[in-house]
Amino acid sequence: MTQIKLLKWKADDKRKSWLFLIWTFSFMLCMFAPLEIFFTNRTEFWFSLTQILPIFLIVFGVVGLVFSFGGWYIHDKKVGMYVYGFLLCTLLYFYVQGNYVPREYGVLDGADIDWSSYVFYGVISIVLILVFFIAWIAICLKIREKIYSIGMGICIVLGLTQLVTVGTLYIQNYLKAGEISNNIVVTEKDILKLSRDNNILVFVLDSFDSFVMSDMVERDDGESYKELFENFTYYPDTLGAYPTTKGALPQILTGKWYKNDKPYIDYLNEAYHNNKLYSTLQENNYSVGIYTSYRYLGENSDLFINVEKGKYTIKDYGTFINRMSKLVAFNYMPHQIKKFFVMDTLAFDELKESISEYDTYLTDVQDFYKRLNFDKITFTENVNCFRFYHIDGIHVPYTFDKNLDSRKNEAYEVYDEAAGNFTLLKVLFESLKEEGIYDNTSIVIMADHGYTGYDQNPLFMIKNAGHNQKFTVSDKKMTYDYLADIFSALAMGIEVNEEYIDSLKTDDIPRKFILYSWDNSWNREYLPEMLEYICPEDARDYTGMMITGNVYRAESDEAGYLYKLGEKLSFMEEDTAAAYLLYGFAANEEKLTWTNGIKTAMLFEVQEEYSNLTLTMEYTTMGSQHVIISANGNEVADYQAMGAEEKSITIPGEYVKNGKLMLTFEFPEASSPASQGISSDERILALAMKTLTISAAD
Repeated sequence: MTQIKLLKWKADDKRKSWLFLIWTFSFMLCMFAPLEIFFTNRTEFWFSLTQILPIFLIVFGVVGLVFSFGGWYIHDKKVGMYVYGFLLCTLLYFYVQGNYVPREYGVLDGADIDWSSYVFYGVISIVLILVFFIAWIAICLKIREKIYSIGMGICIVLGLTQLVTVGTLYIQNYLKAGEISNNIVVTEKDILKLSRDNNILVFVLDSFDSFVMSDMVERDDGESYKELFENFTYYPDTLGAYPTTKGALPQILTGKWYKNDKPYIDYLNEAYHNNKLYSTLQENNYSVGIYTSYRYLGENSDLFINVEKGKYTIKDYGTFINRMSKLVAFNYMPHQIKKFFVMDTLAFDELKESISEYDTYLTDVQDFYKRLNFDKITFTENVNCFRFYHIDGIHVPYTFDKNLDSRKNEAYEVYDEAAGNFTLLKVLFESLKEEGIYDNTSIVIMADHGYTGYDQNPLFMIKNAGHNQKFTVSDKKMTYDYLADIFSALAMGIEVNEEYIDSLKTDDIPRKFILYSWDNSWNREYLPEMLEYICPEDARDYTGMMITGNVYRAESDEAGYLYKLGEKLSFMEEDTAAAYLLYGFAANEEKLTWTNGIKTAMLFEVQEEYSNLTLTMEYTTMGSQHVIISANGNEVADYQAMGAEEKSITIPGEYVKNGKLMLTFEFPEASSPASQGISSDERILALAMKTLTISAAD
């Protein structure tokens, strides 16, 4: 009798272990992972917790039940123990890969990921796979009798850990911070309703770099584009404001810069009010329609005819689940296959539905093109019209051609999508001409940012109402600091030409650009750490831009660069140097960190007393490298480096300004291993840094 009970208990224990494993696995992938993504990126999503939690619960329940039946069927089979061990090791692998392996690939905003910069992440993934595969073999060979009790213990600990983690994230990133306000809806109301007298149309083609425009007009079909844009003046030497839409678009619409001095949403709510542009538009009787994503407008609904108070709902739950699953897979899959799960987080915007009588505005290029082909221009009475259209422009992966068609298995390039954008504009221009209002319409064709270098050189060209000319390329230095003045001038009937742009220039104020890079460490209520640049030369050449030393950090990051003289910083496994890096370094590779690019920079804040400083570095090189080092813009070293060495350089104390020391490194001879035929690595490498120390020379 005792033996029968023991056998029954062991069978029950096996079934319980299977159920614990299956439901822990299901909870991790269907509840914990998507909630962790949501809580830590809540400002990036338009939906609320109450909207998505029921969806996650249903998916969790369905997945858990389906696999429970499978587990129930296989648990007493001969292979059951081996499958159980494999799933247990897979569970642990996914948990470690998704939560402890670095994944600083940047924000998934459609920008191309430079996979060659993250080789070390791939090494970690392979090592983890080998570790857990060996663990599975060891389990099957050594501890098969205890596998179910060990597995149950692991699942209980892992499950509780995930519950505590998601609870902490809820309190820190959601409960304390409060629900993100998404109570405005950007609609298509009056999107093609214009004035018979005066119109200003601004088209922002996302990520359309100036160099693409320059190339397009020089191609074989370039004359057709010059004909399309006759009456336009193109300014190739245009400096944008920020490298991504989140910083760039509000600055374009308000003329006000964001410097991390307050939460981003507070900046949005304040920037649109007491604003020169909107005051001028109101004074000149303009109806204002702003067609973009709600995320760049804050809570401002009173200024624009097409923006309403309201809430969005999810219109397609199946697609929502698919896209959220893709984000989860990107986090939890090995580095080598993450590229198959890359998705623009803005793709969730396509799932918005509101209770408004008007459709929700989408920035999709092909959607806008269809609208132009099926909807006719209509007219307002007794008002002028200002219409601002933000559309997706050019984004990787490139998905359509000149005719805005998409075909499976077709490889498109940047010029295909550029031509598609021009086709859209051609249809619009023809409609304006048919209605007899093209000549009295001012049109600005621009981008929010570029996509090469620092993304600092966006497309900008302009056509003045009532002004006829051939397509013109100007050599004037344009900057987005002028945009509020330019839009206001158009509203007042002032011709915006080369002379007008020249008149906006202030000799003692150089053109300014603020750079930041996405990673996984930034406070989501702010933007990442910002570096201010000036551009004294051509905006098309990012290497000629100069860093000013002004760094704008979120309030919580203000202690960032404090350095104690004599401390040896490591670029190796402990990577203590990482806290002082500004730009131009590849991901840490445990034994070293490569410089990546022809310029790099580090920043230090020194509060101790000294007369002069000594910079000591340990590194090795990729071949022979010409190295130029400057301290706050003052050159302190110019030499040739070759192989492994320790280098000491004196920095005069007067070069340090207010305790801040910015070290910039230039590598004129840096190149990629791919260009040298060494490997497929396309990073621009010069020094493999190991340690760095700054000490008092006296």
